[in-house]
Amino acid sequence: MKAAKTLAIIGLIGLLISTLAMAQGPEGERGGPPRFGGPEAANQGPMERGPRGHRFGLSGLPLLDLTEEQHDQIKAIEQENQDKMKTTHQAVLEAHKALHEAVMDGEDEEAILIAANTLGQAIGEEAVAQAMIIQAIKATLTQEQLQKLEEIKDQPPQGMRPPRSMEPEGPTPE
Repeated sequence: MKAAKTLAIIGLIGLLISTLAMAQGPEGERGGPPRFGGPEAANQGPMERGPRGHRFGLSGLPLLDLTEEQHDQIKAIEQENQDKMKTTHQAVLEAHKALHEAVMDGEDEEAILIAANTLGQAIGEEAVAQAMIIQAIKATLTQEQLQKLEEIKDQPPQGMRPPRSMEPEGPTPE
């Protein structure tokens, strides 16, 4: 029973590692839009991060008709938290690397579990930091903008299909 549980944990960890490894570019560099701490990120505001704008689950910000004051407040919030986000993200990357090394060594089950717990803690700390930023950004919005943001967040980005689980069953009408 213990061996089966250990194999299941190792399998899940391996799946996590392979998924995260695929998201990285050459030599471990991450693809996608610039993130906190990157040279390109320093000059970007909330409206300049892709087709729907902001990260942190606030992708509808560009659709809210932000005032210049709100735009400046959001940019200031991001800049204030840049070091914290860079630090928490680096901790996640380091914990992920340590877990990968423990799994690849594979001889010490306790070391794998400790590394997995450390990664979980690092991910949790990063999520808490992101949640604090989201709350600070939401505090700059009007009630009407918050309502519109709630409506927008449930819509898939333009040009994207809903997940298959949400598609109607049966033949599609033509």
